[in-house]
Amino acid sequence: MCWVVGDRQMAVYNDVSLVEKIRVYDTGVGTPMTNNFGEFQLSYRHGQVTIPYITWQEPLRLECEHFVDCVRTGADPRTDAMQGLAVVSALEAATESLRHGGRRVPIELPVLAKPTPAPEVSRLTPAQLGLASAS
Repeated sequence: MCWVVGDRQMAVYNDVSLVEKIRVYDTGVGTPMTNNFGEFQLSYRHGQVTIPYITWQEPLRLECEHFVDCVRTGADPRTDAMQGLAVVSALEAATESLRHGGRRVPIELPVLAKPTPAPEVSRLTPAQLGLASAS
């Protein structure tokens, strides 16, 4: 399970549920502005639970199909190396934070050189490779 908690709502993703993969809870905690510690009280708000309908598809299969499509067509992928690096950097910072009792850890993104385009490569047909065509 995975929780994403905001100040007004919380989303819970349950990867083992067959029907209710995502639940959105309209709940929150209010902190009134006060200058006096004795007056400080948290207020809890409980609202509706929304369960959006999501057609289930195998995530790894979708990812692989998208990758193959990009290779075949030359299209840019939805997520590039920089986005992948950002995710890994955030996960590393979260792990480091957990190791140190939850202290804040900055997310550091290394500076990468601009990628150089790959050289043009001629594509050989299956017949040129000595393979029978798949018809």
